[in-house]
Amino acid sequence: MSSSPSSDSTMISTFSPPRTAPRPRVIPFLRPKALYQPYTQDKHNKPAPIDISSSSSCNHAPSTPGSPLTPVDDELPNGQSGRIRAILIPPPNTKVMVANSGWPEEILPNYCKIARAAVEIYLDISHPLSKQATTALEKARADIEDAIPLFMNHQRHWGADTLLRDQLKSVKDTRNKAATRLTKKTKDKERKDKEQ
Repeated sequence: MSSSPSSDSTMISTFSPPRTAPRPRVIPFLRPKALYQPYTQDKHNKPAPIDISSSSSCNHAPSTPGSPLTPVDDELPNGQSGRIRAILIPPPNTKVMVANSGWPEEILPNYCKIARAAVEIYLDISHPLSKQATTALEKARADIEDAIPLFMNHQRHWGADTLLRDQLKSVKDTRNKAATRLTKKTKDKERKDKEQ
């Protein structure tokens, strides 16, 4: 066998030659006008303003708006009495804890005291917040929301639940540490008694 190819055989390449895309065509764009042209009045027609005072059929709103700091009347515009429900504040997109809640640092200890009192009165410390009895949980939430009116506008009670969850864990940890200290003291006392 010879190393040079014979004239009878044709050589076939195993790799195809690189393919290139055709070059894009450049079409010159001739613009007879300038790039910026101010609009003339005939091209830019504005609609006439609508007079809403004459088209309004119900004229029960006051002519001057009140201050946002004045209390809301309990009377609805059409003469019925009742409370107007505020827009509820949704919970943040992240997992809410007391540390990242954004509540003022000066007021936070007071919030925790209120929640701790509700936990000690209504909730069972041996269970997490999700396993608490519904009536006890509702009473604890109501206590917190009565003491902190800002939390009444939270969707699904997320502010009160955040405080309750935090204080439930805090009370449970405190009691567990106290129990651990007590058992350690009793074991130490028993050991000393055996040594004597």
